[in-house]
Amino acid sequence: MMFVMLVAAIGLVLTGLLAVAYGIGVQLSTGNTLIVAGMIGVCTGMIMLGFWTTVRELKNIAKRLGIGEETVRSHLKKVQVKLGARNRAHAAAEAIRQQLIP
Repeated sequence: MMFVMLVAAIGLVLTGLLAVAYGIGVQLSTGNTLIVAGMIGVCTGMIMLGFWTTVRELKNIAKRLGIGEETVRSHLKKVQVKLGARNRAHAAAEAIRQQLIP
C-alpha cells in the first residue's frame, strides 16, 4: 500500500511537470489548460508525498516505542491539544518555545 502510494505520488508530480512544460510551448487556451492541469497534478502529488512521509514516520515511532500506530496518533493528538497547537509542526515549535524539549 505504501509503495503504491509513493509511486502514484511521484507519477503525479512527474506527469504534472510534463504537462506544464508542454503547456508553456502551446499557444491559446490549450496551453493554459495544460499548465493548470499540470499544476494540479504536481500539487496533488506533493500532498500524497506528504501523507506518505507522515505515515512512514508514525510507523517508525510506533516500532521504536513498541506500541501501535493508533496509540502514537492518540498521544500526538493529546500533546497537540495540551499545547494548544493547530498541527504537529506548531506543537513541536510550541514545545521548544516552552522549553519542554531541547
